[in-house]
Amino acid sequence: MDFDPFPGLMAPYVQKLITDMAEEEVSMLLGVSGEITKLEDNMEGSRIKELNQRLDEIRRGAAEFNFLANIRSSRNRRTIADAEHSSSLKSMSEFDETAIVGEKIERDTKELAQVLLNDENHHDLKVVSIVGMGGMGKTTLAQKIFNEPTVQKHFKVKVWLSITQQFDEAELLRTAIEHAGGVLGGAQDKTLPTRNLTDALSAGRFLLVLDDMWSVKAWSDVFCVPARKASQKQLGSRILITTRLEHLAPMMGEYFHQHHVRPLDIEDAWSLLKKQLPPDQVLFIRSAGCDTLVGSLSTLKHLRYLHLEDTDVSRLLDDIHNMKFLQYIHLLDCEKLHHLPCSIVKFVHLRSLDISGSNVSAMPKGFGGLTNLRSLFGFPVYVDDVDHEGSSSWCSLQELAHLSQLRQLTLHGLQKVPASWMAGNAMLSSKAHLSYLELNYSSASGHTACHGGEADEQEQQRQPSVIQEEVLEKLCPPTYYLEHLVLEGGYAGRQLPYWMHAPASAADFKSLRFLQLESLPCCTQLPDAGHTAAALAPPFPKLINLKLVGLCDWEEWEWNGGGCEQQQGSAKASIAMPCLKRLEIQNCKLRYLPPGLASVNRQALRRLHLYDLTNLTSVENFPSVVKLDVFRSPKLERISGLSSLHEIRIVSCPNLEVLEGVPSSLDSLALQDHAMEALPGYLRAVNPRYLRLHCSKKLYKSLSSPGSSDWNKIHHIGKHDISYNEN
Repeated sequence: MDFDPFPGLMAPYVQKLITDMAEEEVSMLLGVSGEITKLEDNMEGSRIKELNQRLDEIRRGAAEFNFLANIRSSRNRRTIADAEHSSSLKSMSEFDETAIVGEKIERDTKELAQVLLNDENHHDLKVVSIVGMGGMGKTTLAQKIFNEPTVQKHFKVKVWLSITQQFDEAELLRTAIEHAGGVLGGAQDKTLPTRNLTDALSAGRFLLVLDDMWSVKAWSDVFCVPARKASQKQLGSRILITTRLEHLAPMMGEYFHQHHVRPLDIEDAWSLLKKQLPPDQVLFIRSAGCDTLVGSLSTLKHLRYLHLEDTDVSRLLDDIHNMKFLQYIHLLDCEKLHHLPCSIVKFVHLRSLDISGSNVSAMPKGFGGLTNLRSLFGFPVYVDDVDHEGSSSWCSLQELAHLSQLRQLTLHGLQKVPASWMAGNAMLSSKAHLSYLELNYSSASGHTACHGGEADEQEQQRQPSVIQEEVLEKLCPPTYYLEHLVLEGGYAGRQLPYWMHAPASAADFKSLRFLQLESLPCCTQLPDAGHTAAALAPPFPKLINLKLVGLCDWEEWEWNGGGCEQQQGSAKASIAMPCLKRLEIQNCKLRYLPPGLASVNRQALRRLHLYDLTNLTSVENFPSVVKLDVFRSPKLERISGLSSLHEIRIVSCPNLEVLEGVPSSLDSLALQDHAMEALPGYLRAVNPRYLRLHCSKKLYKSLSSPGSSDWNKIHHIGKHDISYNEN
């Protein structure tokens, strides 16, 4: 079924939760409605009556949630929607402002409205594309932009059209002409209507909105000719599209701007959720000093969502299971909470449990019976008393074995697992729907340093290192649908598991978009992406964001070339991580950035953040990077070959001598070093529009004197913001 339960943007896990619940319940019961006649002969009248009553209840609930096409079969839903489409076109640009939450959509509205109004390059027809997955709020954002007063005033002719996958050319032309205020005419072919649309759009500066485009066909076959001809007469006209496809805007014109929508943060997601749900089904308490729950709480039998965030609650009611419809329990940062009642295993309808940031150290036995769980955050690893040989009969990980519906899972305390077979009992690889996974090796004493000169210390460290490597090998997730993977908290292994670094395995992560490796103090070797790139498929083909933090002993990243020169049959092999947009490396001994990463063939990388790389000497050949941060790299000497750079921040890099190969249109340069006695000479060779400088008081005084040697290094830069450190 195709649901979009909320009209605005939504935090992914909240949206998935509601959608999963609705899809399962509605599909079951609405499916039943079509089969009741067949079942009447085999069912008691009371049972049929009960099902009908429940079906009516679900229909009413679906109406409250604004579900789309909620009482139609999947077979005819698209046909009916297309038939109704033309009657709804006019009202699609109108919407309920009260259903929108969050400051981000307001910022995005102002920003994109300005893009539409900007007269720079006004002789070209600009295409502004709002790109994102379904249900992320593309249409809502476009509606806000369309109704923005400055936009309404700026454009004389405004047309909003929703494009179905199976659109009718004649109907689209007719509707567009009507909305543009033109003459319909009666010709059977599309020559006259096309001319009429051109005339209608030529009546004034126009804004044409094409909502929900699935291909370029509607543009190329219907709107391209009239829009381009009209834009030659009405300079500054614009096209605004919403789509799931990034490649559409470049296909529509050379002059385009793309905006990617992002999910709501948790604050706005909850605000929207509370607006959508009946008040008697949600209890939401945050940052309150209450330390106990009243006994009458369990009488709230219709409660579906219990949210107690950052409170002093130390225990849940033992009879909490009386709230039998409870589906969501959120106990984030309830630090005084140390255990969950055993009755929690009776919540057979529970979809989501979050105990992150609490001090719950063990889950009740039998927890694995909650087979409807979709989201489980903060699951603590607990092992029964371990004997002197390291043996134990039970580990909480085995409770995960039958939770096959999990979409999101975070595990904490994995360093406690004494044997790999216990990790294998979690059966992570069997959870086909898992898209979000965090594996956390937390330790009360902090991260363990794994390097030391004494042989006996090395022997003591060897055993936990080997065990943790074996345990992690058994926690292999299902690779195909996984989108978000985090390994953090002090993993003591010296190498990553085979399922992460083997060429074939890395290529199997076909959906992974976010990968974070943090606080792996003993890990010295990452996968050789150069070798994996030679495989039939590139490793991590959809990875967008990569964070490598706290790999304290990591010195070399083997990645010799991107694989583009190697032939695979008649096609060239792809570079590893071809979609990588953001890379952060922090706190390691890496000496250089590998050639396979720093490649002219890498066109997607936009943001490069390098912090505390004590041995790094150069940053070179990143032609697509627009933002660069280099902090606390004392051996760094050279930055070059960043031809698309817009913004650079340099903090405490005292030996940097060369900054070249950056564009003359550099937007901003920030330089901070409290120990700096004189400005670096490379400032003479760059001309950013804005310079932010934070230095010592002594240097600040020198810069206050026009004609000084330091002032002469920056006097050609138009705008400055210079400050100093009092200490």
